[in-house]
Amino acid sequence: MFRFVHAADLHLGAAFRGIRTGSDEMADRLSMATYRALGRIVKLALDEKAAFVVFSGDLLNAADGNLRAWMELRRASERLADAEIPTFFIRGNHDHLGGRLPPLTWPGACTWFGADEGEPRRLEAGGGTVQVAGRSHSRQAVAENLALGYPRPDPALFSVALHHTNCGSNAEHASYAPCSLPDLRAIGYRYWALGHIHKRAILQEADPLVAYAGCPQGLNPKETGPRGCLLVTVHDDLSAAAEFRETDEVRWHMESLDIAGMAAVDDLEAAVAGLAERLRPEDADRSAIVRIRLTGRGCLDPVLRRPGAVPALLEATRMGSSAAGQVWAESIEVATGPEVDLEAMATGDSFAGDFLRRAAALPNDPAALADLQGALEPLLAHKAFGDAMRASGDAPDALWSDAHLAELLQQAVAMGIDHLAAKEGAV
Repeated sequence: MFRFVHAADLHLGAAFRGIRTGSDEMADRLSMATYRALGRIVKLALDEKAAFVVFSGDLLNAADGNLRAWMELRRASERLADAEIPTFFIRGNHDHLGGRLPPLTWPGACTWFGADEGEPRRLEAGGGTVQVAGRSHSRQAVAENLALGYPRPDPALFSVALHHTNCGSNAEHASYAPCSLPDLRAIGYRYWALGHIHKRAILQEADPLVAYAGCPQGLNPKETGPRGCLLVTVHDDLSAAAEFRETDEVRWHMESLDIAGMAAVDDLEAAVAGLAERLRPEDADRSAIVRIRLTGRGCLDPVLRRPGAVPALLEATRMGSSAAGQVWAESIEVATGPEVDLEAMATGDSFAGDFLRRAAALPNDPAALADLQGALEPLLAHKAFGDAMRASGDAPDALWSDAHLAELLQQAVAMGIDHLAAKEGAV
């Protein structure tokens, strides 16, 4: 019958804090990334002759936003309206209704849903009538289940509900406007266009189709891989199918390289070059940014730990690179160690052997994880710590996951091994 586009979590004007680009060109590209992702959404709708476009909240990065972000969103609506493509918007926890909306004139084909339920809007698409409904967040922290207040659609028509929610209690995001799949199934819409969770997901394939479009542009180094929106095809029997389409301007990657077996810096340079070739975007207009973590034990460890070694290696990876169509190394973290025979050390009758045997049990020891959490809790009071967590893309609460605590313990063990190896004659 027809197609429509489902997008969410644009976060227009988001600042990429804590990112070390080392390039004015890449910094400019990042500053424009969310706007260009919006432009790709519009182009997709125009190219596919979409019947309409829905935006499921967090269109701006802040409730008040900035004038440029609002103007870019209006311009996108105007381009779609000129092609007779209506747009439907709700506001989420970031761009909630408590923020100030600048006095801008929006196209008549543009619909903004308020916080209160109302009758679904009707439009003609594919030779039939479609119903579209939505509810905006009135404030940032909405704790109630907004889904329960949605109006019931006409079961004889195809219907779409825009909802900014944490459906199913995703632990990686704040539990705003929480709901469950049974809640959504009971209301009667044929497609739930969800926002808030930045990773795209199909929660239910049919009856109804429930989907998170994800964010069209990864907003930090943890939001890796392709990002985009969903192109939804509605068939004559009113069933729907969602197809992912890429819209990101800059794609994030986090990669590890093991130095074990590398005999010279040339080997490491070749490994980095091979990584860049593997990650190189097929689209010449897209850039890739990678954070590289060097791991393992080998003879290059003392070389990498010399003052200035990492900046020199980072600069070498960037030589001759331009922002567009290239892989840009944003940072290189050294988490390597010297060459050590761990098996021999662990079986030895020494302090180092005792240390390794005890360390092997720590990640599976709840008491050890609890002790570590207690030792780290004072860090939360420090602004620098919070800034570092946000720059890494982690929420502070993520620090307390068992997996993260176990990783910190493993890092501490590696540091202990390095120290003991250096002092091996005195152990």
